[in-house]
Amino acid sequence: MKKLLLTISAIAFIAVACGPSEEERAKAQAENEKAVNEKVDALLKSMSADTAAPAVENDTMSTDSTSAETE
Repeated sequence: MKKLLLTISAIAFIAVACGPSEEERAKAQAENEKAVNEKVDALLKSMSADTAAPAVENDTMSTDSTSAETE
């Protein structure tokens, strides 16, 4: 039983020690934030381009009512 406890604690220590360092985590976080900011900026630009063009709405009600009247 003591050997099992010692083995489990050694494996747990190795698993915790093998994780990324604080610097690596901070770098990965900065890269993720940069990627998200680029995507948000692209979406905002596409939305502003869409709103600059005049909106044309399809009037499905009028086409449905005329086709229903002809039947």
